[in-house]
Amino acid sequence: MENTIGKFEMELLLAVWNLGNRAYGISIADRLRDRTGASPTIGKLYSTLDRLDRKGFLDHRMGEPTQERGGRRKKYFKISGAGQAVAAAAFARVTALAEGLPLPIGAGQAVAAAAFTRFAALAEWLPLPTGGEVTA
Repeated sequence: MENTIGKFEMELLLAVWNLGNRAYGISIADRLRDRTGASPTIGKLYSTLDRLDRKGFLDHRMGEPTQERGGRRKKYFKISGAGQAVAAAAFARVTALAEGLPLPIGAGQAVAAAAFTRFAALAEWLPLPTGGEVTA
């Protein structure tokens, strides 16, 4: 299993983790928009969720068909133990790199600070360990 993830993969893992058992496509997109201002296309969202599922970082289940959705079922996602570990490790790396940055920042540091702020907003209220260990 690959142990590294990209920025968008980390954001999705944190959003799914944050949503708990309420994580499906639209709720994940809403969480990303509300916490980070990002509005990924539904195609990018689902292709990345499916990739994270194949990597073993997410699990999924199908909900019941509903009338509001024309009989279609929602695909719910849940972060796995491996997903928690890789997200926590990536967040720890970003946090370590951001340590000591003079915030508020100047234009030269805007990209790094914006990425850190996005990750921190998504990670709020998550049980992220400080020592690199994840509790499931």
